[in-house]
Amino acid sequence: MMSIPVVSGDRKSPTEIPGLDYLRAFGCLGVIAIHNQLFSDLLSKGGVIASLGQVIDGNILSLMVPIFLHISFLLFYNNRRDHKYITRRLPKLFKLYIFWTVCFTIFLGSLETIKNFKSLLIFIISGGNSMFYFFFTLLILIPLAELLLRIGDRFKLSPGQSQVFFGTVFWGSCILLFGCEVFVCKTNAYPGLIAYWNPLNFVPYVATGFLILKDYQTGDHKAMLTKAIGLLVISLGLLLLEWSYLQGITGFSLPLPRYTRLSIIFASWGVVYLALLFLTSPPPPIKLLSDCSLGIYCLHPFLLGLLHGLPQFKTIMPQNLLHFVLVIPLAIGGTLLLKKIPIIKELIQ
Repeated sequence: MMSIPVVSGDRKSPTEIPGLDYLRAFGCLGVIAIHNQLFSDLLSKGGVIASLGQVIDGNILSLMVPIFLHISFLLFYNNRRDHKYITRRLPKLFKLYIFWTVCFTIFLGSLETIKNFKSLLIFIISGGNSMFYFFFTLLILIPLAELLLRIGDRFKLSPGQSQVFFGTVFWGSCILLFGCEVFVCKTNAYPGLIAYWNPLNFVPYVATGFLILKDYQTGDHKAMLTKAIGLLVISLGLLLLEWSYLQGITGFSLPLPRYTRLSIIFASWGVVYLALLFLTSPPPPIKLLSDCSLGIYCLHPFLLGLLHGLPQFKTIMPQNLLHFVLVIPLAIGGTLLLKKIPIIKELIQ
């Protein structure tokens, strides 16, 4: 079987790396902020303040889902010991996708959006036009990750050759992604190519998960820090190029697509490297958020929908900020409660 870097017995497994707890905790908070439009007030101000809102919403908060994907593939490669692992992983993802998509569709009553085959296809891929497209993406891309590993097995690639192989996959997928971005930006045709739910956006993360795990296993923190800085510098340069030449896509609220961007890939990759350098255990609040991150991700759209449906009243803080503050403890409490129900437990942790 192709040589995959596996955590040895004298080191913590990636599921116990403190840095991943920080990533999960801040990632789920960032996802809530996106869907609650936490910085919409800034975007409505105009001028420099609106630009600041765009930077936060379009470039910082947009890192959250990519970070979760880096983690997902890192853990997939680490936990896979044989070809049977995927047969255990995919059924759970399928259950997550079906359960939460169906529940949210019923909650919104959004079946009427399906009018033809195209809208049905988009509905399926996008998880009912919701954040549950994340599960569909994993259902598509984890088999791709498995395929890449089996190709490596077939050709008996060494660890070094495996890294080159996955690096080639990464650069090839980045070229494809950049081509889609340029095509849509210049022609305004086929906007679905750069929609947030398109699995093509996330093919590069299939490779980065492997490469991150490989670097982590070396234990060379100095090299990881150097790579993190380099990746963040590259992402900044790519962002400037994207901002200069690829703005103005019709049909989107942000000047640039949220995920069909090379700058987002490199920036999120760099952030993951930085997080892996955290060696101390996180404080209890961070650990709690991390342990409940899947539940928070799944429950927060329902809670936001309920809160947005309530009559608004004057408070000392904006309504969207108030909702953000309320959703966090409600989602944590809901997660802890549902974990006690055997039939739901697997769908919340």
